[in-house]
Amino acid sequence: MSGTATRRRASARRADCGRTALQTIPHSDREPAPPATAFFHPGFPPTRRYLGLLHGPGTRSETGINALSCEFGDTVPLFSCRGRFLSVRHHTSHLARDRHYRSTRYEADEADEADEASTLNIAIFGSGYVGLVTAACFSDAGNDVRCVDIDAARVEGLTLGDCPIHEPGLPDLLEANAQAGRLRFTTSAAQGVAHGLYRFIAVGTPPCEDGSADLQYVLAVANSKGQHMREQHLVIGKSTVPVGAADHVHATIASQLHARDARIAFEVVSNPEFLKEGAAVSDFNNPDRIVVGVSSPKATQLMLTLYAPFNRNHDRVIVMHVRSSELTKYAANAMLANKISFMNEMANVADALGAKIEKVRLGIGSDPRIGFQFIYPGCGYGGSCFPKNVKALIQTTAKVGYRTAVLESLEAVNHRQKKT
Repeated sequence: MSGTATRRRASARRADCGRTALQTIPHSDREPAPPATAFFHPGFPPTRRYLGLLHGPGTRSETGINALSCEFGDTVPLFSCRGRFLSVRHHTSHLARDRHYRSTRYEADEADEADEASTLNIAIFGSGYVGLVTAACFSDAGNDVRCVDIDAARVEGLTLGDCPIHEPGLPDLLEANAQAGRLRFTTSAAQGVAHGLYRFIAVGTPPCEDGSADLQYVLAVANSKGQHMREQHLVIGKSTVPVGAADHVHATIASQLHARDARIAFEVVSNPEFLKEGAAVSDFNNPDRIVVGVSSPKATQLMLTLYAPFNRNHDRVIVMHVRSSELTKYAANAMLANKISFMNEMANVADALGAKIEKVRLGIGSDPRIGFQFIYPGCGYGGSCFPKNVKALIQTTAKVGYRTAVLESLEAVNHRQKKT
């Protein structure tokens, strides 16, 4: 079939496909169309609208509205992925035996109305490290994001294009999505609460004098939500908080609604972050897990919809109860801190016994159950997360009458290591 005839067939199908399901068409009358698989790449900004092939021949798309002629001569339906880039890989008949692939990119000629309808409105309270990374990545996925902060100077700087933190790739994402109109900054809590279904809390939780987490900023945001809420929405906790914090957030919002005599449905969800400094954008776009703590099937589905662009190649979402999700964040950091303190303890033991700790490290790290990460002896753990989280977990368990002997020991080892 000639290229002109193929293009005519493609154009004819564009005219009447609309939002209806589309059927793939074999690329020739002699052999079936080669199977195709779309691979999602969350790292590419949606500066242009790309579409990708469906999974194999005979498959259908409920959202695709386009079709075009590819290099094999097929006329194939396409589906959009919120304006994100899709790499399309074809098995070719002469390479299939060797399990090789040929890669091609396709760009759509027109916007997909279904893609526009899938844009989510997201409000993020807090423009610190976690809040900015979350805002940048969600807006880069094609969503309309409003970032709220009480610091007027910071909001003004962000609006002018200044990034207040150093994180590779973040300034470019902020600038690109702000220019595209998908990311805006404001000091108005009312505007943030009114902006869509998803409302994140990503403010700081500094330590109190006794080591417990200070929730005053989290509860201040919850108080604002209760005051300005006009319709049902999902409150998503992104801040690192002690177990039970979501209950306090829920009670604070409910109290404000009761004072207004307003009956508005809402749910509080826990969605802790696992971002590494220096790789936060990559971690968000390519997560090893997405922990979601919910109390209802509806909230589960809403969170799956929210994270769909970041969860395409593998199912990374781990759904659990809210309190389990809150503890997961603390437990993860405590485990990593424990490896550091343990290795420092072993380094001191090696010095006392005349052993070489580097050889010991290689010997134990070769065990895949242990691995090499976080087993380098040094001056101990520090930073903004590990010390605060370990102490907060110790205080949280103490309040329910349980003594965490292991956590207390690793904290003592870490304190001693800093002095030696």
